[in-house]
Amino acid sequence: MTITIILVVLAFVLLIVLGARGRKQRDNAAEAARRAVEARFERRDEDAASHKDEDSRA
Repeated sequence: MTITIILVVLAFVLLIVLGARGRKQRDNAAEAARRAVEARFERRDEDAASHKDEDSRA
């Protein structure tokens, strides 16, 4: 009975520790993806602005 309780507590602790680590990795990956998308949109805006300037000069 005691061994079962210890194993259940250990499983619960491991679930919490590994779950927090996985959540952190997911959050970091989501943040990196968000920054990459924002950077890509900023580059598109800069490219579009440079094209507009060329067209307005003509």
